[in-house]
Amino acid sequence: MGKGEYIMFCINRKYDYNRRKKAFWFSLMIPGFGQLMNGRKSGIFFPIIILFSLLFLFHMKKPEVFSNGLIAAGYVIIYLLNLIDAAMGPYIRKSPCQLACPAKINVSDYIALIADRRYEEAKALIKLRMPFVSVCGTICSHPCETKCVRSGYDSAVMIMNIKKPVSDYNESINDYFKGNTSKRVSIIGSGPSGLSIAYFLSRKNIHVTIYEKEKEAGGLLRYGIPRFRIDSLDIYKDISSILESEYIEMKTDIDVGRDILLDEIRKESDLTVIAAGNNMYHCPHSEIVPDNYVYPGLDILRRISKNETVIIGKRVCIVGGGNVAMDVARTAIRMGAAAEIVYRGQRTGIKATECELRDAEDEGVILRYGAEIVSIDEKNDMLHVKLKDEEGNEYEEGFNSIIYATGQYLDTAVIDPMLKGENEKSNMSDVLIAVDKGTVVESIANARLLSQNIIRRFYGLKGILANIYDNIDYIPKIRSISDAHWNYSLPKHQNRIDTLVLNPQKRKNTFFKVKRDLNIEEATSQAKRCFRCNK
Repeated sequence: MGKGEYIMFCINRKYDYNRRKKAFWFSLMIPGFGQLMNGRKSGIFFPIIILFSLLFLFHMKKPEVFSNGLIAAGYVIIYLLNLIDAAMGPYIRKSPCQLACPAKINVSDYIALIADRRYEEAKALIKLRMPFVSVCGTICSHPCETKCVRSGYDSAVMIMNIKKPVSDYNESINDYFKGNTSKRVSIIGSGPSGLSIAYFLSRKNIHVTIYEKEKEAGGLLRYGIPRFRIDSLDIYKDISSILESEYIEMKTDIDVGRDILLDEIRKESDLTVIAAGNNMYHCPHSEIVPDNYVYPGLDILRRISKNETVIIGKRVCIVGGGNVAMDVARTAIRMGAAAEIVYRGQRTGIKATECELRDAEDEGVILRYGAEIVSIDEKNDMLHVKLKDEEGNEYEEGFNSIIYATGQYLDTAVIDPMLKGENEKSNMSDVLIAVDKGTVVESIANARLLSQNIIRRFYGLKGILANIYDNIDYIPKIRSISDAHWNYSLPKHQNRIDTLVLNPQKRKNTFFKVKRDLNIEEATSQAKRCFRCNK
């Protein structure tokens, strides 16, 4: 395929649905036949046990109504289990990488499709459960790679990185679902949670209106992740593909609670979802030191992404141990400051991914483990911070500012003083709250669960069946690939590809993206390293 050439590939889920339905009807006539048709060995079990139960019922010398009733009930249960089992389709066990993925993407099969050079189909398979292909191919926390079986042989497959090149291809998902509803959903916030909910609901023909207080959609993705980690174009590409749906209406530059009241939105929709992320910050010492010394981490990143002037001084203390803390520290380095991270736990308990932690250390960020702030005293335009190490020894250091990246929380009163709630539920029956789970992929996974809740609420039994079917993996047929590693009894050693384009000394002086993306040939080569451990 030449550069710039696009092929529209359609995952025809209707065919897959019809295949399962056909198996159901075959097993209705002959128990077990539908399973055998799809290669499920469990098909042998059902006719045998049903036959034995019928023979037992037939040969009872002194039948009793109660005994016969129990046997008949058992027979009916087994028969129903046979039908459900037939409708499940071919059985493929889940690989460790898929089980580790919060979004439960069918990892091993999209990797196999890339190895098979079926890039459009691979992208469509990812988008069944993950609308942000480009974003999650760049900045995902990739817990899947920690469970990769290949890592015990040489090194893990680059599961995250090989997603990114296929985002340049066009795809289509021909959903089996044909339901329609006049109900409308309003979503407040267009971060990864809000946009994901809109995406999954639009796939089920539910009309969605999104309200965003910023001038552009994206939330945390656009305003909370530094550009040296991800390009704006990658974010724009994923958001545009979501918003192109005819069922989604986007309204930007509207601050709910100030420009429009929550009650007005509730009147225009049947259900409202608060997906505003976490809007309040934990800054424990902000009440004893001036505002120009203590900052929330995400607020610093947001202001810098909007090209606002931020003065943090020459020496900065960052409190926290997540990816936000790493992003803030690396940003401070690029602003010419010396950055020091204070984390009360040990390195093994740090929440930041290993690659982000390593990049921060390479760029000169100092990390102090087992340390915490005891007190802060402001003197002569400096913060004199007393710290305590893991052994209980106290020492003092001077900083120009302190940036807290210890977590945020949602303050629903900002949206409406009467609104209260957490973990999806609120004190208003028609308002749900999308909980921010921390990482982008976890937020998307949570958004999918909340979307299924809404689909069930709007469509009833049809929605329940749709959710059940959406949780079943679509299993593509993979052609034989002669040079794939799973075709060898002992695969050749082949390591990961280095994606760093700048050494630490150069990259800490630029806000440009410091890691390159794999090209499609490199992604294909990496995909062929997969052991296909689910087969």
